[in-house]
Amino acid sequence: MDIFSKVRRIVFAITWFLLARWNPRGTLFFWRSFLLKLFGSQIVGNVNVYPSAKIWDPKNLTMYNGSCIDNGVFIYNVAMVSIGERSIISRDAKLCTATHDYNADTFDLKTKPISIMNDAWICMDVFIAPGVNVGSFGVALARSVILSDISNYEVFIGNPAKCVRMRKEINSQI
Repeated sequence: MDIFSKVRRIVFAITWFLLARWNPRGTLFFWRSFLLKLFGSQIVGNVNVYPSAKIWDPKNLTMYNGSCIDNGVFIYNVAMVSIGERSIISRDAKLCTATHDYNADTFDLKTKPISIMNDAWICMDVFIAPGVNVGSFGVALARSVILSDISNYEVFIGNPAKCVRMRKEINSQI
C-alpha cells in the first residue's frame, strides 16, 4: 500500500466519524452515500448505508440501487466488494477480502474480491471469506461462516456453512 492510500483511508475514517457516525439511524442515507462517493465508492441509485457501518476502503466498494449495509457491518475491502440491487447486509456481518498465506515464510497478503448479486441476504453476524460470490436470491443465515460460493436461490447455514435448502423462485420484477 502506498502512503496516499493510507492517508486517504485515515481521512475517510475521520470524516465518517465526524460527519456520518452520529446521524440518526433511519435517516440521511443520501448524505452517507454522498460521503462514500466523495471517497471513491461507486453508488448506483439509492442505497441505504447505516451510520455505524465500517468500510475499510470506500474506493473498493460498489453498491447498486436498493442495497443496504446495516449498523455494525464491517467491510474489510482490500479488494473490491460489490453489492447488487436490493441486497441486504444485516447487522454485524463481516465481509473480508484479504487473508495471509500461512504457507509462506512472510505470511504474504492475499486478496480476492467479494460479489453479492441482486436480491441476496447476508443475515446477522455472518462472516464472508475472501473470493466468495453470493448468487441472486442467495441467503447466508445468521452467524454462518461462508467459505464457498452460494449459488442462486441457495440457503446456507453453519460453520463452515453448507447449503441446507433452496429458496422458491421469486419474481425478480420487483
